Amino acid sequence: MVAAFAELAVQYGDSWVLAPLLLLAASLVTVSVIDLQVQRIPDRITFPTFGLSVLAIVAVSVHLDATETIRAAFIGAVAYFLFLFVTHMIYPAGMG
Repeated sequence: MVAAFAELAVQYGDSWVLAPLLLLAASLVTVSVIDLQVQRIPDRITFPTFGLSVLAIVAVSVHLDATETIRAAFIGAVAYFLFLFVTHMIYPAGMG
């Protein structure tokens, strides 16, 4: 996790964009370790991270006066959800 944090800090410095990325990195490392150990991704981590991420993206976008990124993030999230949903509908056993 330290390596991920260090890389993000080098890339983004003291920008406000760093905060949501650190949240994402911490969540992804934690979920990856748990998934490798028990072959399961816990909802107790993913759902709160999703909620916090939405708030962080909106807060940073508003702070940086880049509100167009909120719409782009929403469109990307909907597109990804639809991709996963269609994949699940076509072959449910392939998910998880």
